[in-house]
Amino acid sequence: MSEEIISLGTSTRGKSGKIWRDVERNVARYDPNYFFMFNLNPQSSKEEIEKEFFAILVDGDYVGRASVALDKRLKIGGEGKKVGFIEDFMVREDYKDHADLLIEQCLAVLKVKGVEEVMVKGSSLPALQTEGYGEVPPYGCPYNPPWYVDLFERNGFLKTKKAANYRIKIPKISDEAKNRGEGLLEEYGWEMRKLNMRDKKELKEYTDLMKDVYMGRFLGWEMPGMNLERLSRVRLFFSSIGAYLMRNLNWCAFENGKMVFCISFHPDPNAALYNLTSGKTGFISGLKIIGLPLATRRTKRYVMGGVAVSKDLRGRGLGSGMMQWGMDLIKSSFLENMEEMDTGPTMMENMPPVQLMKALLESYDCELSYMEYVMMVRTFEEENV
Repeated sequence: MSEEIISLGTSTRGKSGKIWRDVERNVARYDPNYFFMFNLNPQSSKEEIEKEFFAILVDGDYVGRASVALDKRLKIGGEGKKVGFIEDFMVREDYKDHADLLIEQCLAVLKVKGVEEVMVKGSSLPALQTEGYGEVPPYGCPYNPPWYVDLFERNGFLKTKKAANYRIKIPKISDEAKNRGEGLLEEYGWEMRKLNMRDKKELKEYTDLMKDVYMGRFLGWEMPGMNLERLSRVRLFFSSIGAYLMRNLNWCAFENGKMVFCISFHPDPNAALYNLTSGKTGFISGLKIIGLPLATRRTKRYVMGGVAVSKDLRGRGLGSGMMQWGMDLIKSSFLENMEEMDTGPTMMENMPPVQLMKALLESYDCELSYMEYVMMVRTFEEENV
């Protein structure tokens, strides 16, 4: 039996793109739980992100793939440790014994680039799924068979932090939580309104507030903030139109003109995509994707983009109170069709979202399910680089 790693270069265009997609179709053909996800994995800025794509060829059949990525903007900890990622990994289960060669190739490439630490990245989260495979995942979360974890463990990766996505069946609207939220507005003299997507100053306040609840904070990541210089009026205009068409909702509370609280929801593109294609790939499914924008507006599942309270107001139960109020307000006023809500990837040690889920379960008669993920790290620190 022959096996070979093929480099597809630094992009998935042309012939490389065909091989890349063929691997996905091959894997999907042998996995009844496979789901073709809506996943925007930017290859944009080659100056900021270095990528290389690989496929494994066994007896003339492409049975697996992976890419390596080095984000030059990303810094870990105070010393600015270089971290690389293995992304887009997939392999047919009947060929999983050949996955070591693919993983070793990825590690070798990242080691040459001077990387000190390697993480496995599924979708936008640097983790692999351990529970909940077979359920349609929310946008941005990994979706892989749990046995992928074993493949990386036997190649020197260690399990580190855990994360989860909580899925809640939204119950019938009650007035109690809404009244609590409105009482908070009156007590603190807050003004609650939608985020102005065309106002640079307001956008900056929003991103700065949300940055504190961004997952990277729990990983020691330091990412560059919003570059206002790149946001032209034209770009802001089209961004606001896109947010409106896709029904992205961002609400903010202001105290004396200062943003002190924000909450965001957006439709789950994966749920909309599944409704169109049943998770399958192919020509017919490709044609159906044309209807994704409309299907996204009609989807009954939404994802919580985040909840943030300014540092000086934390620890008073404001987040959970406003969250419940926000759910009632948004569901009753804008999203009457919303039946499910996902938290999106939430770090287990990030207590506010976890406490929020408990508060919602206490306030409502909710059905709760969840998906679990584990972060995996391989370090080169003890090796001679």
